[in-house]
Amino acid sequence: MNKIGSVLPHHTPSSLKISSVLLYTRPVITLLLKTIIIGILLAQTLHFSQVYAQDPILDNSKLSYTIDSFSDAIINNNLQLKINKINPEQVYQSYVHQKNARYPQSLNFNFTYSPLLKETTVVGNFTSTWQANFISGTTLALGIAGRLTEVPATANPPAPASDLWIVGLPQITLRQNFLRNSFVYNQNRKALRSTLYNAYASEENFKHFITTTLFNALMIYHQYLANQELIALLTKDRKDVAAILRFNKRKSRLSDLRRSDLLSSEILNIEAEDALANAQSSNEQLKNTLIFFLGKDPDKNYDLVLTGSIPLTAPTFDKTAIIDAAITHRSDYKALLTQLSRAKNDLSVNKLEKLPDLNLQLTTTLVGTGDSIADGVNNIDFASSNNYAVDIGLNFSFRTDPKWYRSITANSEREITKTELQLQQLKENIKTEIENILIAIDQNYKAFTKNKRILTFAQERYTLIRKDYRTGIIDFTTNINARRELINAQAKYLNSKLQYEISLLEFQYLTGEFHTTYNTTRLSNSNLNQEKVKKKIK
Repeated sequence: MNKIGSVLPHHTPSSLKISSVLLYTRPVITLLLKTIIIGILLAQTLHFSQVYAQDPILDNSKLSYTIDSFSDAIINNNLQLKINKINPEQVYQSYVHQKNARYPQSLNFNFTYSPLLKETTVVGNFTSTWQANFISGTTLALGIAGRLTEVPATANPPAPASDLWIVGLPQITLRQNFLRNSFVYNQNRKALRSTLYNAYASEENFKHFITTTLFNALMIYHQYLANQELIALLTKDRKDVAAILRFNKRKSRLSDLRRSDLLSSEILNIEAEDALANAQSSNEQLKNTLIFFLGKDPDKNYDLVLTGSIPLTAPTFDKTAIIDAAITHRSDYKALLTQLSRAKNDLSVNKLEKLPDLNLQLTTTLVGTGDSIADGVNNIDFASSNNYAVDIGLNFSFRTDPKWYRSITANSEREITKTELQLQQLKENIKTEIENILIAIDQNYKAFTKNKRILTFAQERYTLIRKDYRTGIIDFTTNINARRELINAQAKYLNSKLQYEISLLEFQYLTGEFHTTYNTTRLSNSNLNQEKVKKKIK
């Protein structure tokens, strides 16, 4: 090897000439180099500006999320959530429609004219009525009525034929329902309560669907993070294996390595390439699934960057308190409770069908007569009792078929029994799920900590063995076995970490903590919540 001093020229005069030339030309060369560098930078700037102008997706193709921002994006942008959100809104609108239809107000006009019916003195009738219904079972109608009568001609005293208008103004009708639809047993009011229960149950089922969707998305989120770590490890492993292969090829050329050891290096290199390719393929599949959950365009090539995961802390739980809290906070349990209330309310509504229908109607009208409608109205005398027409009516009806009475409540009674059994089944299922997930969390945490220690030992062991192999202390087979043990330890560590993260997520899901942890209630129907606070339908 040459020493540093040996590169100096032996002929001093020639070297001085070259040095003097360089001394005078150095500023020119420096200026020329600066000009070239500036030109290259300007060309690159122009190129990138053209690329961005042609492909604007480059500006927003990078999607970066933490676990909190990712859950927010799922709740706000997932297309299936937007679709399912419509269902409770439709049920609520049905409730609003039925609520507004309980007290219908209507304005009716009716007019008949019969000029060809000469055998009767009544030629035509007209009515105009405004009617309103109230929750007490009361109906009020206000209107005007008129009747056109043909008065025939008379000979003694002589009088020509004429028309006579009989006008009733105002016409007041008051009808009060008793028994089935009275203010005590109001069937319409109780039937409306069932519709409100349906709205509550639909809302709770939608909340449960939100948590299920978010749980599935967050599982893929953590699988993607674990796969990213795996790709980083396999990429490094691929480089290390390639370095081993190059090293062994050099030894093989020097006839210092057996042919079988070289083939083992080739096999190990192929396995490393295949493992990295599989991880990269899985990465694309996971990314596409996450893009789907986020409601993004799958045709665009997004660069997805995820950071942060659920905290990996050793859990300490009170099993009894957790089970009670889970039963209280689970949306699917709340939905079943609401359905049970609806079934009981339906039973009470059906029992009201057994009651007879009784209503009392009172109609009073002030009557005036004249040659025209206006003349009839002017002739109404409020002070004269002869101008008042009063009608009183009583209606009483009931079903007479005994089979109908026996069958009308059968369906509601069976619905109550079925819902109670479903509640009992769900409660037992929640208890079993909580007990199982607590066992899984404990096991996965122990496996995670164990594999973390094993990975640390495997990394240290392989470092020592590789050093000994390079110095020729140990053989190639021992080096390869240590390498494979390290790869297996890395895979087990990542898998145990992922399983522990998923078990913690599943614990949050099963105990109903998703509602508070990720604020899933933001998609709730605010109008329905106000209805619950503002008024209860009795």
